[in-house]
Amino acid sequence: MREDADSPEAVVDRQLAAYNDGDVDAFVAEFAEDAVVTGFDDAEPMAVGEAEIQELYGQQFEAFSPEAEVLSRIAVGEYVVDHERIEQAGEEMEAVGVYRVVDGEIVGLWLANE
Repeated sequence: MREDADSPEAVVDRQLAAYNDGDVDAFVAEFAEDAVVTGFDDAEPMAVGEAEIQELYGQQFEAFSPEAEVLSRIAVGEYVVDHERIEQAGEEMEAVGVYRVVDGEIVGLWLANE
């Protein structure tokens, strides 16, 4: 079965590929203009809007050259939940990302890691 290019899973796959390539422009292109990135335990968002997301991840890509591998995925409607293994600066950690995708754009990303 062919996946629609704007399906939540396809959007998250493109975002993940850009993350692994360290391509901050392609990464941010998958987010809505007013998207929010938040840690599950954070009182305040990590980034709100494309400019803040670009700044946050641009610094991370430059400093650490991170790479992520999806260990498992659940997709329900406009939500995609990924269990990921992330390697950055020679260290590995596991994380969970919950993506909400509306009209082919990520509008929300909630993150938790060990």
